Amino acid sequence: MAMPDGILSHAWVGLCTIAAPCLFGVGALRRLGLPAGIGAAATLAIGYLAGHWLLAHVTAVWLLLGQPTPGFALPLLAALLGGWWLRSAAATPSPVAPLGAPLGAGARWAAAIVIAVLVAVFAQECLLANCEPIRFGDEAEIWAAKAKVLYGAVQIDPRLGMGMVAHADYPNLDPLVQVLAFASAGHTLHVENRLPIQAFGVALLLLLSAAVCRRAQPLVALSALVAASCTLDTCIGKAAYADVPVALSVLATVDALLRWRETGQRVWWRLACIAAAALLSFKNEGTMLLVAIAVPALAWWWLDRRAAAATLPRRELLWLAAPVSSWTMHQVFVRWFDLHNDLMDPSHGGGLFARIAAQASTHAPVVLSWFGGLFVDPGPHRLLPLLFGVAGLVALATTGGRYLRRPAAMLLAIVAASIGGYMLVFVGTNSDLGWHLPTAAARTMAHVVPVAALGLAMTIAPRRAPEGRAQQAPGDSRGVG
Repeated sequence: MAMPDGILSHAWVGLCTIAAPCLFGVGALRRLGLPAGIGAAATLAIGYLAGHWLLAHVTAVWLLLGQPTPGFALPLLAALLGGWWLRSAAATPSPVAPLGAPLGAGARWAAAIVIAVLVAVFAQECLLANCEPIRFGDEAEIWAAKAKVLYGAVQIDPRLGMGMVAHADYPNLDPLVQVLAFASAGHTLHVENRLPIQAFGVALLLLLSAAVCRRAQPLVALSALVAASCTLDTCIGKAAYADVPVALSVLATVDALLRWRETGQRVWWRLACIAAAALLSFKNEGTMLLVAIAVPALAWWWLDRRAAAATLPRRELLWLAAPVSSWTMHQVFVRWFDLHNDLMDPSHGGGLFARIAAQASTHAPVVLSWFGGLFVDPGPHRLLPLLFGVAGLVALATTGGRYLRRPAAMLLAIVAASIGGYMLVFVGTNSDLGWHLPTAAARTMAHVVPVAALGLAMTIAPRRAPEGRAQQAPGDSRGVG
């Protein structure tokens, strides 16, 4: 079945690649034990991310089998399964006690209005962008091109096609999301395949709104949300790039780790692992970002281990198989098609780490100067990383070591480690700095701007812990569905 072009095609692709994966993800997370009381914004955002990560595996198998069924069967199956999971989960009372005190009625209305306006503005910008087909830049040459090669593998040898894709070694989740759009429509697309990628921007706004309103005073929380929303353009959020999905995956991983530490519900540990797997599946930078998250998270856990309620039985460590399998499957794909990462390839000047050492004296001053300019330029990131750094230093100076035990300190370390990691990559680049820095520096730094916005709000206007650390009903399995 081939869907005709036009408004009907947009509506159909939106239904199949936005609504169906979201329903699938929310249903799956409910089965894992996602509490019903966390709010619609967080539920939809996390469900959308998890739904696409899960459904991408089904899409990949469908491609490997030679597309044995009509493509619309994929979202149809996802929607039916997600609806069944939701119904069965709703029929079973949750063992988790109600969550902490909600915002007041006025603050809830203000938050709802602000997020509605931000989503509406972003959606309008996306519709305007969709007046132009995908035909230029990385959007066309990397992401959409790879999706078309994967979808067209039944007619054309994918090994030949991969040779015409720029940076074909990049992970496959973004292209597989676009393949789902092609499969749903019954043919390749040139505009509508942006829709599910653009929807990650909406999910990012929803998750950030839930995270900041949960942990910061309403006025400061909404101000941070508005400022962060203005950085979607820095991530090229209206196009089919993978940078906004990366930013969403980073925020989802951090937020899930925070909720696990706050509540002790192990479902949040599982969701952190799923979000980490999605992060690794979107871009090669995900590996560095995941290290930048894991090291501060482990350090904070060690400092706060006696006070925290969160425990983790050894069997829960099996959930680390999610990110490990994502990384492994990508490595298999890269080796199967004999693809190479130009940054890590030893034939390019000895590899990234060798070039960092060799080029430090010439490249480091240029990179430091460029990033220094980004920190004080209000345009790309609305000064959020700089303000967070200043607020964190002031808090550290005024509270001493107590600040290091606060979750905001972990977020500050994550932001600093991520930006520092990107700076090292630019020092070791095998491209001309005069091209590479203007092209990618602001966009990659924006991957952690939502975390910076959250940390800034938590530092300057924290709310009391919204969930007690011992809110488990008798016999509770700590969120096990």
